[in-house]
Amino acid sequence: MLVQSKSLIDAARRNGVKHIVHLGAFTTDRDAYATVFAWHQMVEIYLQASGVAWTNLHPNMSCRIC
Repeated sequence: MLVQSKSLIDAARRNGVKHIVHLGAFTTDRDAYATVFAWHQMVEIYLQASGVAWTNLHPNMSCRIC
Protein backbone atom coordinates (compact mmCIF):
# COMPACT_ATOMS: atom_id res chain seq x y z
CA MET A 1 0.00 0.00 0.00
CA LEU A 2 2.77 2.44 0.86
CA VAL A 3 4.73 1.89 -2.34
CA GLN A 4 1.63 2.13 -4.55
CA SER A 5 0.38 5.27 -2.81
CA LYS A 6 3.78 6.99 -2.99
CA SER A 7 4.09 6.09 -6.68
CA LEU A 8 0.60 7.43 -7.41
CA ILE A 9 1.21 10.70 -5.54
CA ASP A 10 4.58 11.19 -7.28
CA ALA A 11 3.07 10.48 -10.71
CA ALA A 12 0.16 12.84 -10.04
CA ARG A 13 2.58 15.63 -9.07
CA ARG A 14 4.75 15.03 -12.15
CA ASN A 15 1.69 15.13 -14.41
CA GLY A 16 0.20 18.31 -13.02
CA VAL A 17 -2.70 16.88 -11.03
CA LYS A 18 -4.16 19.77 -9.03
CA HIS A 19 -5.97 17.91 -6.24
CA ILE A 20 -5.88 14.39 -4.74
CA VAL A 21 -8.60 12.87 -2.58
CA HIS A 22 -7.38 10.09 -0.28
CA LEU A 23 -9.88 7.69 1.26
CA GLY A 24 -8.30 6.93 4.60
CA ALA A 25 -9.23 5.05 7.73
CA PHE A 26 -10.83 6.62 10.77
CA THR A 27 -9.06 6.43 14.11
CA THR A 28 -8.89 8.84 17.01
CA ASP A 29 -5.34 7.66 17.77
CA ARG A 30 -2.84 9.90 15.96
CA ASP A 31 0.03 7.49 16.75
CA ALA A 32 -1.67 4.34 15.54
CA TYR A 33 0.07 1.03 15.99
CA ALA A 34 -2.50 -1.05 14.13
CA THR A 35 -0.92 -1.61 10.72
CA VAL A 36 -3.75 -0.39 8.50
CA PHE A 37 -4.15 2.85 10.48
CA ALA A 38 -0.41 3.49 10.52
CA TRP A 39 -0.20 2.95 6.74
CA HIS A 40 -2.99 5.44 6.11
CA GLN A 41 -1.35 7.98 8.41
CA MET A 42 1.98 7.61 6.56
CA VAL A 43 0.25 8.09 3.19
CA GLU A 44 -1.56 11.17 4.50
CA ILE A 45 1.69 12.73 5.76
CA TYR A 46 3.41 12.04 2.42
CA LEU A 47 0.44 13.51 0.55
CA GLN A 48 0.45 16.64 2.72
CA ALA A 49 4.15 17.16 2.01
CA SER A 50 3.77 16.53 -1.75
CA GLY A 51 2.79 20.06 -2.71
CA VAL A 52 -0.41 18.86 -4.38
CA ALA A 53 -3.71 20.09 -2.93
CA TRP A 54 -5.31 17.28 -0.99
CA THR A 55 -8.38 16.11 0.88
CA ASN A 56 -8.33 13.19 3.32
CA LEU A 57 -11.68 11.47 3.81
CA HIS A 58 -12.12 9.47 7.01
CA PRO A 59 -15.33 7.46 6.87
CA ASN A 60 -16.87 6.74 10.23
CA MET A 61 -19.89 4.82 11.36
CA SER A 62 -21.69 5.27 14.64
CA CYS A 63 -23.98 2.57 15.89
CA ARG A 64 -26.75 3.45 18.27
CA ILE A 65 -29.42 1.24 19.73
CA CYS A 66 -32.72 3.04 20.12
